[in-house]
Amino acid sequence: MIGIPNNHYIKRKVRGQKRKLNRLKHKLNDLSNFFPDVSYLQHERYYHIHMPCSNSFVDSKNSPSNLRKECMQLLINTAYDLTKTRPDSKKENKIVCAINLPFIWDSQIIVFYDNNYYDEFFDRNSDYQRWSKLNSRFSIIDSLNLKCPDIFSVQGYSEEINDDDYKHKGQIWFIGEL
Repeated sequence: MIGIPNNHYIKRKVRGQKRKLNRLKHKLNDLSNFFPDVSYLQHERYYHIHMPCSNSFVDSKNSPSNLRKECMQLLINTAYDLTKTRPDSKKENKIVCAINLPFIWDSQIIVFYDNNYYDEFFDRNSDYQRWSKLNSRFSIIDSLNLKCPDIFSVQGYSEEINDDDYKHKGQIWFIGEL
């Protein structure tokens, strides 16, 4: 029928957006109030915190860009707060925020306990997964007007995943103690 819009193209209001964003803020704040020690180890070499909200909240076609930007800023702020709660005995443990684009829900905060693993972490050059450094003159911080603590560095990578039944191209921006 002519003149009737296809529902697929109508951008709908995200219901409960403020409530969900406040819940995300509280969860990230709770996570930043303690530094994960050995009892929290998920792996011997690192600890990671994934985005504590639903995929549909941040990566839906209805998710406004200002919401996605705020979620990125919350991750950066939480990583920075973790640097302030880190005990002096753990100062060698690096804290990094990894922001994935276009799917922000895949983003995470990583605490590296093993410096050798940290040094090897950014070397992804296999048939399955390849990371290529992005131009250092371009930054997600500048392009989205995000706030980055002075003690943090920023490095972007182009990511390609090529599995038998899954192919993906995107970017990962690492913000933190690089």
